[in-house]
Amino acid sequence: MNFRSQQISVHQFTVLVIIYVIGDAILILPSMIAYEAKKDAWLAAIFSLVIGMFFVWLIFLVSRLYPDLTIIESNKKVMGKFLGSLVSIMYLSYSFIYAAVALREVGDFLTTEMLPDTPIEAIHILFVIIVIMATRLGNFCTLC
Repeated sequence: MNFRSQQISVHQFTVLVIIYVIGDAILILPSMIAYEAKKDAWLAAIFSLVIGMFFVWLIFLVSRLYPDLTIIESNKKVMGKFLGSLVSIMYLSYSFIYAAVALREVGDFLTTEMLPDTPIEAIHILFVIIVIMATRLGNFCTLC
């Protein structure tokens, strides 16, 4: 399979980012920040926003410099082969870890709120099958 020919539209990417940000920014992060920072949670949130926007700006600049390269290829070109590969591995690792966390959150939510008698493993297997099918079949957003 040629991955370079597989692209999503800007609108599809925007929908993915919005879903991801809303899921994290509204449901998960405020409680984590408040637990750790206590009364200074608002400062931690602003600081995190500034740092995150810096990285978004940095990734945007690199993508403008090398529009035909993937993020992994861009990392290697900008940072060198060793450091670029290390950063790329960390980036991919984070994606896999976050996918596992998201799967666990879906399973916890469904077994707590909607399907209390269903084993969490069954929900996890069902959602993994759905994600694999969506990935293999592509064209996930027909309304976008």
